[in-house]
Amino acid sequence: MSQSSRSIVVVDVEWFRHKDKKPIVKEIAVYGDVLDSLILQPPRDIYTFSEGQRRSFRWLTRNLHGLLWQEVDYPYSFLTSFVQSVLLRYSDRSFYAKGLEKCNHLSLLFGRHFSDLDETACPKVTGNHFICKSGQEQHTRGIHCARNKAAEFMHYLEQQINVQRLRAGSRYFRKLDITHKRNCNIAHQEGDSPSQQRANPEKD
Repeated sequence: MSQSSRSIVVVDVEWFRHKDKKPIVKEIAVYGDVLDSLILQPPRDIYTFSEGQRRSFRWLTRNLHGLLWQEVDYPYSFLTSFVQSVLLRYSDRSFYAKGLEKCNHLSLLFGRHFSDLDETACPKVTGNHFICKSGQEQHTRGIHCARNKAAEFMHYLEQQINVQRLRAGSRYFRKLDITHKRNCNIAHQEGDSPSQQRANPEKD
């Protein structure tokens, strides 16, 4: 990953899902130049889902993201416009998300490839420390926040990029040092020392 943080976009989502059904995005966060996020109104009334699906949704609210079905900042239809604006703004960048399932879902949503942060050994964001720091009351009951995770994952990637830069710089200066020593050795071998010059005077 030889990139700058300005060539990277990190996306995270919190959703409602049940088994193999298509997940419903409840919160989406995108971190490129700035951190943007939406909390969406689901496209259907919760009572149009089966009891089993509703139990899954309630479990996610209680144990993961703390987002209630009815909490809303934007209608679900706004998601398409949001995605299009992200693609327009960051058309030349590499997109990252954490976890194969999220990468697959986001690839379908955005219509482009997402690299999996799990392949970079990116640590999970866990624990109450990671309750949303943005002041949104929606997350006061849950642990997982897409906005905060996107920020944490971007911070991780920036650290990795800085490490790579330091390593590249170190390799560059080691190469310069080796080249300098080699040139000095060559110059020493090609030139006569003063004692050699006295022992071998030039002939007339």
